[in-house]
Order: sequence, then structure tokens, then C-alpha cells
Amino acid sequence: MAVPRAQRIRASGRSRPAPIASAAGHTRHVMQPASPYDPARDPALTNAVCLKGCASARPVGRLLRRVLLLVAALLCGPALAASFEGYPLAQHRLSNGLSVWHLHRPGPSVAAFLMVNVGSRHEDPAQAGIAHVLEHFVFAETARWSESEVQREAHRLGATKNGLTSQDRTTYYIATSSESLDPAMAWLAQVVVHPTLAKAHFDRTREVVLRELGGEPGLWFHASRSVGLGGLIQKDVLAPVLPGSGLDQLPIGREKSLKSLTHEQVLAFHQAHYHPGNAVLVVVGDAGDAGLPALAERHFGEWTRIDRPPTSATPPGPMTGPVRVVQRGLHPSDLGTYWTGGRTEGVASADAVPLLVLSAYLRDQLHERLRVQESLVYSVAVTPRLFDDAGVLWVATESRRDLLDRIEEVTEATIADLVAGRIDGEALERAKVSLAGTRALRLETTANLGFELLSRLGPATGEAPVDFGERMKAVGPDDLQSLAARVFAPANCFTAIHKPMTDADTLVVFGVLVLGVVIGRWWFAWRRSVSASAELLELEALEAESLAAGQVQEGKSAQLVAGEELLLAVRQFKAGQVGKIHGPPGSLLLRCTSNAPQGDLSLDDLRVGALYIGMPEGDGLVRVVDDSGEDYLYPMACFVVVARA
Repeated sequence: MAVPRAQRIRASGRSRPAPIASAAGHTRHVMQPASPYDPARDPALTNAVCLKGCASARPVGRLLRRVLLLVAALLCGPALAASFEGYPLAQHRLSNGLSVWHLHRPGPSVAAFLMVNVGSRHEDPAQAGIAHVLEHFVFAETARWSESEVQREAHRLGATKNGLTSQDRTTYYIATSSESLDPAMAWLAQVVVHPTLAKAHFDRTREVVLRELGGEPGLWFHASRSVGLGGLIQKDVLAPVLPGSGLDQLPIGREKSLKSLTHEQVLAFHQAHYHPGNAVLVVVGDAGDAGLPALAERHFGEWTRIDRPPTSATPPGPMTGPVRVVQRGLHPSDLGTYWTGGRTEGVASADAVPLLVLSAYLRDQLHERLRVQESLVYSVAVTPRLFDDAGVLWVATESRRDLLDRIEEVTEATIADLVAGRIDGEALERAKVSLAGTRALRLETTANLGFELLSRLGPATGEAPVDFGERMKAVGPDDLQSLAARVFAPANCFTAIHKPMTDADTLVVFGVLVLGVVIGRWWFAWRRSVSASAELLELEALEAESLAAGQVQEGKSAQLVAGEELLLAVRQFKAGQVGKIHGPPGSLLLRCTSNAPQGDLSLDDLRVGALYIGMPEGDGLVRVVDDSGEDYLYPMACFVVVARA
């Protein structure tokens, strides 16, 4: 009986385990040899134009179809074909310049990624977080769907999806079943290529990012940073280790910069960085009969080509080490943190795989010495963080405050053994086996395999990544010693320690804070009294001027110039504040001293002691808006001048 095509395709590539019943009745799996890889069966290795022609032809026999696909693979092959983690890897480039990678992994699932070469390091510090806001903004609405429909469409496919922003990249992905690759590619294109970026959704999107940020650090945080007690230890390390590169600018952004972002700034950022020449499409899985180039051209070919080079970044300047950061900020417990490490090359360097081996070996050695032998820590992590043009190898652990000095001593001795070439060959082989096993488990899922490929492509997207397995096997003790000597060279290394304050230190700090608050309150009270005295002197001078002009009788208003209510009114009047107390230039702030009738003139709409705005009219008269709300001419002798506009 003929084997269905789907099963024949899945039979190619990596071996699949076959179940065998054991004597105990349990089922175990053994690896069966894979059938030879047949390029005629692999749509990943066919050209988009040729596939379009084949797809439009009428159905032909299976044998003829295989022959046609084989000819297409030979005559119209991709720009580059290689392998990654044992699977065929092919690269294509669409007519608009979009680079497309296909890792052909037969199986029931598929994952599609679109990586844009932009992140927080490319931001203006005043717009910190704009790349992250844009990552959220594209999901708000597309040319075809509302935000709710974007979510429902992915849910209909049974897919997992998300967007991720790092220092140098923004990545969007969707993972689903192989049968749903076509609608999944359509979904990804809608989100990244066809967002409306409508202003109506901007404020809400920015608020969501602010909620993710969790608020701006408070007064205590900034005060403690200003005196070196604590703060963002990762940022304080990256700034001197990778100077001038912007890699210390965290993708999440800052509350102040996020609140000041405008819709126009986000649109300009999108226009500058989101174009085919600055992006990479990666698909992991089985593209089916249509082939990936045809699918990519259908969904992403209409992305407008822009003749602009990929986004560039300022490379890190030279490091002046060793760098040492010590912080003493408060902590709910006496738990402290110890970090050390060194600067490395970027993700596409020849050191990328040896760094992973070095990390695994050093982790095992530190675990043995710090935990097994001395019980100083619960665990220790050794992790390389590689960016496009540079990286950092982190050694991190945490323990009680009083144990940090001993932890630093043991860690430095272990690193010194590495640099001196005192490397245990058997331990190195065990570290390799452990590293290979950990990677194999992690890369079982299609999505994780795609993220691994993305992390290894680097900025040179025209070159296939180095095969990890073969490169790892070639790493020997001499390679490890040479790499450790470079990474942990004095001018290239760093140490960062957060050692929380003791209870006594905390009491001293709080005592200083209380004293500062007391002194501050006294100083503000003194300044206020000096200001009030100056204003009183000014009022007295104005009254003296009015008295000299014959406007009021001596002593009549002496009791009217005191009191904070009057001082507040004067401040408001002089500041031109809109409200009850305001007036045009040249006007006077007056206080009524008499409302006794003068001849036929009634002064019933004036209240003694009340403040009024008046405009001098000459002949001893002033135009005043009285309690009736109308303005009338009154004798200047009924008022005392309190202030002038």
C-alpha cells in the first residue's frame, strides 16, 4: 500500500524513535535509521518563482512531480543551503529585500518569526522604551483586524504568539500546527507589516506598557543611588563594560520617558526601522507542498522596499578595567548578590560556541567548590549574554551578606585556575555532555529551536550559523584556557556586589534622614518668614505712598495689612493668577476702609475690609467692580492701596 505523502515527508530528516515493548511490559523507544534526505521532497530547497509555476500547473503523477521538484531544486536553488542542529537550513531573499530562512524540521508543529533589527540601544535616551511601546502598538489594530480579532484569529489556530524587545532586536512569533502555517504567516504579516498604528489606540497602548513597567522608582531609590547605596546594578555594570553602545539602556524604558512619548515619535520610529531590508523572517517546520518562498512572497512580498541600509548601532568603546561596583542598598533580608565576569565578542564571533562550553565547565567547578565543598551558596549561574557586536559573560550567585567575601575569594581562585591552564580534562568532557543534553531537551520544541536559530544568526544574515555539535566537540583545554585568559583579563573583567546594610547601618541612615527632614522643615519655615517680612515692608511702603498722596488718613489702615490671607491675596494678584484676585496691568489691589455715604453717593455695595480691583481714573476717583458685580467710580479716599499690578 502506498504511504501517504505527509508520512513520507515526516520520514525524512532526523531519526524518529520507534516504540518497543520491554520484558517488564513497559514501552521504550529506540532510534531507527532515517531514510536518506531527498531534496526533491523538500519544498524548503525550491525557488519561489519555480514553485509558483509548479503550483499553477495541473496535477501530475507523483513521479513526475518529484522529478519537477528535483529539477527546480537543482536549477533554481536558494541563495544558501546548510544545516542547523541536524536539520536542513536554506536561505532565500524576496524581491523586496526581506531575508528568509527555513529550517526544515518535519513534524506536527511549525513556528514563524519576524525579527526586526532594532531595540533599546537604538533609542534616543529621551525616548527610552519607544521600541517596546511600538512592539505593543502593532497588536492594537491591523488593516484587517481589530485588537480583539487579532487575538481571536491566533486562538482559532490554537497558536502561541508574542512580541519580544531586547537591546538590539524586536521579535514577533507565532507557533502552531504544520497544517496552519499559511494562516499563521498571514497573521504574522498582518501584525508586523500591516498595523494601522492609529492614534486612537496610542494612549491605551502606552498605559499598558506603563503597567508592565510597574511604576517609577521612588524618592528612596533615587536618594540611595545618589550616595552609592543601591540601584540598578546591571545597568551600572553594563555602562562601563560596554561604554557608549547604549546596551545599558533597558528595553522596558522609564516612566518619565514613556509618559512624554508622542504618537508622532512612534510613527517616525516605525518608519525609520520597520522595512524589509532591516528584518529577517525565520520559519521552523514543514512548509508543505507550497514551499516557503511562495508563502513568504505571498504574505510579505507586498511589504514596501525601502532603499535604506539596516539599522546601525554604535559599537562599544574600549573598556578600562577592572570594573568594580559595590552597592549597600536596603534589602528585606540579609541576602546579598555577587556578580563577576568579563566582556566578550558578539553573537557571530568564533567564540560563541566555546563560550557556552566555558560557561558549562566553570559552572560545574563553582558548584563543586561553592556548594558541595563549603555550602556557601544554593546555586550559581554562568551565562553568556551575546549581542550583535559584543557580549558579557556573567557569573552570578547570591547568599548571606557575611559570606560574600568568601564567595568572591573562591570564585577568583577558580577563575585563576582556568586562566593558568589547570583544567580537568574529564570534567571538561562531562560539561560538554551536560551542555549537549540540556540543549537537546530545550530544543525539542519547534519554537525553542527557532529562538536558538535567531540568536545565532547575528547581524550577518547572509551567513549560516556554525554547527553547534561539531564546534563543541572540537573545544579542548587549550581553547578554554585561551578564551578564559581573554575574557577574564584585568582590563576586561568586572565585579559587582550588592551587600545589604546591617541593622546598625540602617538605623544610622534613618537617623540621618530624620535629621535632614527636621533641618529642611526649619529652613523652609525660615525662608517663608523672610519672604513674608519683605512683603510686609513693601505693603507698608505702598501705604506710606498712599498716605503721602492724601488718599487715606494716617493710622486708618494699620490694622488691615496683617494676616496671611492678605499676603496670599497679594501673591495671587502679582502673579496674575486668574480667579477672584486678578487685574489688568496698571490696576491696583485695594482694601475698603470706609463705606460711609458721601453726599448723594451711596457706598452700600462696598464692605469695609474687603479687597477690590481698581483702575485709577484721575481726579481722585477709581473704577471698582463692587459687590453688585458692576463697575462704578468711587472716591480713592475710601480705599488703601495694598499692591500694584
